[in-house]
Amino acid sequence: MNSNSTDGFLIRPAEPSDAKAIIEALTRCYGNSYPNPQMYQVDEVKNLIQSQLMHSVIAISPQGSVAGHCALSYEHPLDQVPEAGKLFVDPDYRGKHLSDMLAKERKKHAQSIGLQGFWAACVTNHPYSQLEIIALGGIETGLLINGQPKSVHMDGLQNVDDARHSLIPCYVNIQDKGNFLAYVSPHHISFFEDLLRHTGIKRKLISQATLNKSVDLSNLSIHHSPEGKPSFIKVREIGQDFLRRIESLMDALRSENHPVIYIDIPLSDPLASQSISDVESLGFFWGAWLPNYDQNGDVLRLQCLLDPSVSERSIVCARKESEFIRDYVLSEWRRTR
Repeated sequence: MNSNSTDGFLIRPAEPSDAKAIIEALTRCYGNSYPNPQMYQVDEVKNLIQSQLMHSVIAISPQGSVAGHCALSYEHPLDQVPEAGKLFVDPDYRGKHLSDMLAKERKKHAQSIGLQGFWAACVTNHPYSQLEIIALGGIETGLLINGQPKSVHMDGLQNVDDARHSLIPCYVNIQDKGNFLAYVSPHHISFFEDLLRHTGIKRKLISQATLNKSVDLSNLSIHHSPEGKPSFIKVREIGQDFLRRIESLMDALRSENHPVIYIDIPLSDPLASQSISDVESLGFFWGAWLPNYDQNGDVLRLQCLLDPSVSERSIVCARKESEFIRDYVLSEWRRTR
């Protein structure tokens, strides 16, 4: 097992036996407000680490407690690229640059297990998590509006309590496999080209649907989240029934009191460009480009706000690139409303 000792703190990958100590550190940082209830359950955390659906890195204090934590987590076992997140540092150990050390060790771990890259949803009530991912080579790819509950409160940092929080997704490229096809609606081609230049990732963009594809039934799944949290529609393959299926699903999801609905569209699918335009007619708009997220290539995550109370003034951006993407996504929200 790789580990790194710095200033009396041991930085190492977590083991299932660390679950209880991880939860204790999480509680010291967030109290009971952390939005993922799994992270408060010892057996759940053990299983996530053991199954490798979560690759955790922890900082052990000189006193032997978990002083900090971060992870690479898969939303679904079939996903190819994990999300970097679950970063927290015990308030008693703030100011010792533990978050930087944890993040660097996490990137080393990602390289050691052969990942193409990872993404992170950075909070926007302060710039620190954005700056940390940017320092690792992270590039902004979207804005997930109202993606985090307003009840999330990290001890010792600025917290905005009058509205839900938005998130800025960033992608850290490690070893991109190269020039995939990406079927994107004509409206987004120019913006997508800007993202490609910014990231240095190579893609061949196609803005017209391939007419010779004639799959009848779409392959998709729904992740029903608890009331008050975003829910997900994951599309594996687009069929001729796509728009009709999505309309039916949205009718059901609107009654479940979710603030946001996400839909993940595989950009490798020849019908993706038309399907993006189709769901935008239902109120969806650009959320995040997720490179290498699908087995066959990239995914575009679109979002539909069911809670329209957006606090634009509270969206803090770490640099001009973030502001450009924020403004684009907000303009897309207005266009599709």
